[in-house]
Amino acid sequence: MRSIHFEVQGFSRTYWDLFIAAGFSVGVFYLFAAVLARQLGGLPAETLAVMRVTVWALALCFAAITVVSWSYLFILPIVFSIVITVCLTVAAWLSAGPPGAVGSGNVQACPVNRVRAQLSSSSGPIALDRRPSGKNSRQTPV
Repeated sequence: MRSIHFEVQGFSRTYWDLFIAAGFSVGVFYLFAAVLARQLGGLPAETLAVMRVTVWALALCFAAITVVSWSYLFILPIVFSIVITVCLTVAAWLSAGPPGAVGSGNVQACPVNRVRAQLSSSSGPIALDRRPSGKNSRQTPV
C-alpha cells in the first residue's frame, strides 16, 4: 500500500495515504456525531421538538453507516453501528412522544417540566433541615 505512488492534482499519494485519510475522516465524523448527540440530549423538550429534522437526520445517517458496515466491515463495527442506530432511532422517536411524556412538546402536561417550573419560580434556594453531620447523615429538604 505504501509502495505504489500516483499523482493526484499535483500531489504524490499512495494507497496508504488514502486509507489513513479515510480512517481519520471517519474518526472526526464519529467525534462530531458524539458531540451533536450529547448536545441534542441536553436540549429542552420544546427546542428538541423544533429540531426533529436534525434528530432524524442523525439517526438516518447512522442507519446508512450500519448498511455500509454490514456490507464491508466485520462484526465489531457492525454491532456498534446497530446499537448506535437503534439508540438514535429510539431517541428520535421519543422526541415527539405522546402528550405529557418527557421529550414531547407538551410543556404543561410533563411532570418533569412542572417540577422544573416550580423550582425555577421559587424565591431562593431550597431550605435544608440541619441535622447532626455524621459520616452517613444527609441533609434533607424541608
